[in-house]
Amino acid sequence: MIGKFKHSFAKKETVAEAIVKSSVLSFISKVLGYVKYLAIAVFIGFNSKTDDYFMAIGLLGLFTIFVDVFNSIGVPNLVQALHSSEKEFHDLSGILLTFTAVLAGGITLLAAGLAPYLPHIAIGFTKANQKIISRIFFLFIPFLFFSFFFHHFGAILRSQRKFTVYFTGQFVLSLMSSILVLSILPFIPKIWVLPATLSFSQGVATLFLLFYCKPYLSFKWFWNETTKEMGRQFLYLTGTYAIGHVFMLIDNLFASLLPPKTLTALNYGFAVSGIPRSLFPFSTIAITPLSETNASFEKANQYLGVILLYSIPFILLTWIFVSPALKILLGYGRFSHLDLSLTAQAAKYYMFSLPLFMCWPVLYRVFQIKGKLSRILLFGVIAGLFNILLKYLFIVHLHFALKGITGSTFIVNLFLCGMTYFYFTLLKSRDSKLGSQKK
Repeated sequence: MIGKFKHSFAKKETVAEAIVKSSVLSFISKVLGYVKYLAIAVFIGFNSKTDDYFMAIGLLGLFTIFVDVFNSIGVPNLVQALHSSEKEFHDLSGILLTFTAVLAGGITLLAAGLAPYLPHIAIGFTKANQKIISRIFFLFIPFLFFSFFFHHFGAILRSQRKFTVYFTGQFVLSLMSSILVLSILPFIPKIWVLPATLSFSQGVATLFLLFYCKPYLSFKWFWNETTKEMGRQFLYLTGTYAIGHVFMLIDNLFASLLPPKTLTALNYGFAVSGIPRSLFPFSTIAITPLSETNASFEKANQYLGVILLYSIPFILLTWIFVSPALKILLGYGRFSHLDLSLTAQAAKYYMFSLPLFMCWPVLYRVFQIKGKLSRILLFGVIAGLFNILLKYLFIVHLHFALKGITGSTFIVNLFLCGMTYFYFTLLKSRDSKLGSQKK
């Protein structure tokens, strides 16, 4: 009976089926995931300790970069291996598992060793706050370790078009975390409860995906053209994935120069702007069909067009309804009027960046599939330097405060996506000319 259920649950799906099912699962997961935001607002309120918590998350992003790399390396290479043969797929999954285990151990130890020192880069915080950041960060270490394996198993499932199982794993993570937070935080309103419960929940969700990936649990290693290319991709993708995490960390670092509560409000606003992305996890699903078509210009343009059309209603709805919605959802307990005002403002201005946040993963995955990540990495470095200069101008010199951070984020992401798409059109034009000459 269990075997039959497992087989029917983990069957291959079309992209249309996956979008419908994953959207439902992602919606439920997001609702559950926002429980922690509700719990913080009601039982703790916005204060310097919540700022410490979100700063710790920003620092953690420096290490989850390596987790996210597997999210992109695994699927395209596994899809190609599966098209060749089942044996090649098994061999490659064994290589990836070996690499995952080595990297998980190494990065986890590195993060634990740097935990006492990383908070010092939060220049706007006191030494007491920096110590709290270090303790919170250390509680995230198990979450980091399990995340490597969670995304490895997720890549195996998604490459086989078993999207529902993967998104159910995310649902298990959100459900477990929400249950624990709501069970503990009302009685122990301490910020350390959040990282501790998330780490435990990530372990449970990883075991759930492992159950469906048992046939692919083997450790293998050999060096051939495929693994050599994957190693090259890993280096470029690490830099590419660092772009988003570093951008968010830069936001947090400049927010540490602003009054208390601002950093927390920015993270709440960013979370609100992330709701549409979670409801429609397009980039997570799109990598499979993009890989199958070698990231054709037409397919990528189709997806970018859908993203732009999808984003417009959410931008309008946020500007109209975000304040009353936040008051209804969070306006209890320790959540003050100032907390509400700051969060609504951050959500409104971050929402302008929604189409850019959604287009960027599609764009860089196009170049990953085409094996041209070096130029994208260069674009990311240029955009990162521009980001720092713009935020320094807006925050330190012009004193735009919260609007300066969200406004510069929009400008920088527009610059990054614009550069990348322009280069994409140049490649398309060059390929068309080469094709005409061959004919």
